[in-house]
Amino acid sequence: MHIFFSVGEPSGDQHAANLIQELRDRDPEFRATGLGGPRMQAEGCRLDFQLTDLAVVGFAKVVPLLWRFLQVYRLAKRLLSQDKRVRSSHSMENRGKEAACANLAI
Repeated sequence: MHIFFSVGEPSGDQHAANLIQELRDRDPEFRATGLGGPRMQAEGCRLDFQLTDLAVVGFAKVVPLLWRFLQVYRLAKRLLSQDKRVRSSHSMENRGKEAACANLAI
């Protein structure tokens, strides 16, 4: 199983880290990737961007970072698109294997 996380502030980072730890305990093959913070990374999440560094409160603090938020959005969109292509190719491989098994059973 693979889950992409997008966590933008420290308390979410802690909650996501707890979830990652629990999922990994249940499934050693579990993979976590995404945008988050150091606690998620400590639990084995492959961070594509340290999003918690951009955790701000208040309109005046957000406005100067709008361009950066747009860049992070585009990064997430690209990463999810790549993952979708990978899952599609794995799905096609699995369909081929299933079809081969079905032909053997006939």
